[in-house]
Amino acid sequence: MAQTKKLVLLCFFVLMLLSCDRSNPLAPQNQQPSGLSFSEEKLDLGSEEYNYRQIITVNTEKDENTLFAYHLTFMNPSEEPELLSNEEGWLLFDDEIWTSQSQLSAEFQSVEGRLQNIITAVKVKVKSPDGSIQILASAFKSTRLIGTLIDAPFENGSSIGLGAEFLLREQIGDIYVDGMYVDHFMYRVNILDEDLQPIQTGEWYSSIDLPDLRKVSLNAGTTPALVVNEPDTYTQFQCYVVSRSGVEQDQPSSVYFKSLYGFKPRAILYEDALVGYGQHHYGMFKRDIPPAFYDQICTDGDKLLRKLWVVSGNLEAIHSDDFKLHLRWGYLGQYGYCDVTNEFHVTENPFYSELNWVLDDASSENYGSHITAFWLRLDWNPFPVMEQFFNPTVETDSSGQQWLRVPNFNDASRHCILQNLSSGNHMVELMVEDSQGVKSDPISRNISLKPMTEPAQRDGILIVDNTPFSYIDAPEAIIDMFYDDVLPLDWGMITEYAMDENQFSTVSPSVLMNYRAVMIHQDNTLSYHDSSDLREFADALDIYLDHQGSVLISGTFDLASDISDLSNCSPMAFDFVRNRMGIIDPEALGVLGSSVYQNPFFINAIGQSGISDIPLNLTNPFSSFVEITQGLPQVTYFDPSLNLDWLYGFGCKAVDSTIYPPTQEQYDLYSSKYVGYTHSFEGGNIAVFGFPLSYMEQDAVANAMGDIISEMLGEKISQRRN
Repeated sequence: MAQTKKLVLLCFFVLMLLSCDRSNPLAPQNQQPSGLSFSEEKLDLGSEEYNYRQIITVNTEKDENTLFAYHLTFMNPSEEPELLSNEEGWLLFDDEIWTSQSQLSAEFQSVEGRLQNIITAVKVKVKSPDGSIQILASAFKSTRLIGTLIDAPFENGSSIGLGAEFLLREQIGDIYVDGMYVDHFMYRVNILDEDLQPIQTGEWYSSIDLPDLRKVSLNAGTTPALVVNEPDTYTQFQCYVVSRSGVEQDQPSSVYFKSLYGFKPRAILYEDALVGYGQHHYGMFKRDIPPAFYDQICTDGDKLLRKLWVVSGNLEAIHSDDFKLHLRWGYLGQYGYCDVTNEFHVTENPFYSELNWVLDDASSENYGSHITAFWLRLDWNPFPVMEQFFNPTVETDSSGQQWLRVPNFNDASRHCILQNLSSGNHMVELMVEDSQGVKSDPISRNISLKPMTEPAQRDGILIVDNTPFSYIDAPEAIIDMFYDDVLPLDWGMITEYAMDENQFSTVSPSVLMNYRAVMIHQDNTLSYHDSSDLREFADALDIYLDHQGSVLISGTFDLASDISDLSNCSPMAFDFVRNRMGIIDPEALGVLGSSVYQNPFFINAIGQSGISDIPLNLTNPFSSFVEITQGLPQVTYFDPSLNLDWLYGFGCKAVDSTIYPPTQEQYDLYSSKYVGYTHSFEGGNIAVFGFPLSYMEQDAVANAMGDIISEMLGEKISQRRN
């Protein structure tokens, strides 16, 4: 029974012709069924209101006797416009369902900028003059209501591997209506010729059958499959969105590319993110480690996690039952940055931005793939399953080895914290798998958790050579021989650990723990922070001193600034300066001079409490500046207010000296200061010299070293060097 409706149905007698630009490779053909086409218009009414016009056109060969019947489906059935229709829903035209009009148009007015209803589907009967009836049916296909954005890790025309991942997003247009969000996407794979025209059209598939309806992963084994492109051909991935209301995208979105064979990813274990924390492994300041890591590894008070030490190319830490190791893994192309010229650069530092490119292992070419999974092993067995891993499985590789395969689901799939590791050597192995199904070559990293060496098991003295070479004031051969000769042999062999700034920035506590005493010298008087400063040694020294270690430090004017800088790094670093070094006030340190001719007044370390003096070597100094000035300016001195166990007072040049003499005021000031002391805290002993020992008379230094080390170790020496 016909009903009276509110909406006016407009019938157009002129056939509307729709154009199709087949030269556009992003939309070479639409997916509309033969015989139906759709168009739409937005008619501005002002004040952000508008009319939305939907037009349905039947494109068939017809003569004047061809008739049409229309059945419309609306998004909101409860708000259907009042149209004349029969009981089956076919529109009535003068009480008949048949009309000669091949085009319909309907308008909907917005309310507060939104539409309450639209046509979502149409069915048309086409009656030919011979009485035969053809039925055409389709969802309404829109170019304005909804579209698709394809996120692919390559540009149009790129050469990629036989695997790609396409992330799909619905794109809402400027006509606002509820129900336009995605229900699913339809997609297919076509082959294009060199002019980007289709030569092979694939079958449409629905993403509703995929684990993630917004992500389509294709490779040589999927349906549809990617195949190696013949010369002068391209592969096209084409898709369109189907909304929850049933409206479909009119013109498909697409990308095109050339699929090639032979690409392979490269696995990376990020050493910048390989950090640990434990009773015998910690740091005093953050060292450019992102704050998120501190949330992942709970630290103890002011103690912080720290990178592992590098010793002879291997990573080391001292083992403890509470040790935690943080690992992060990935692939070449995952991280990078954009420079001021807007050029992108790939880096293996995981603290940069994510690029999520996948670069070929051999050529470093971006081949448009995606890393689908990580294969992990620990100590020659499948990696332990972590709670945050998504659907991990144990898999066997072609050589029969078992791995834990972790799908690359999110960031939690790319890092973990290992606990309860035993003392000894450990090996982490990694492969990455891309969307081709191709796995990288395996890589590995050896990590050694050294057992704690107790004081009774230690032997010998370690010399840490932290003096940058200089022909003028730090000739390496002379300084090396000097320290080798002045240290006593009573406690074992003398071993030198040379700090090469191209290889080492510090020394591992696992190395220090093997020795009864450690001598660190930075005797280059011309360098200002030209070598590793005290901050780089503080972590290792704190761990060593915490286990009854004995440390001697020989320095120059740099020492004062190093101590001041360290005290400002963090609360724990300040505690190191105060407790381990005995400096309760870093402001109570001073510098005699920072250049070769500024105040060259230091000539003698005056022994305290019966200790013999150590004169500056003025007879045959290797430094031409000392020979010219007859004194040394680059000295750190300590104020008596520090109330330390003083070893040496400041021996100042006399005011009547003929070469660079001090004033009486300068003499009185510097003569009241100290240049060497010892300090003990909870079993750890330290001796600090604010002057470079290698500039002093060798015999005097040798005698002093024997006495001082003997006192620090609590044992009298049994022999002296000749």
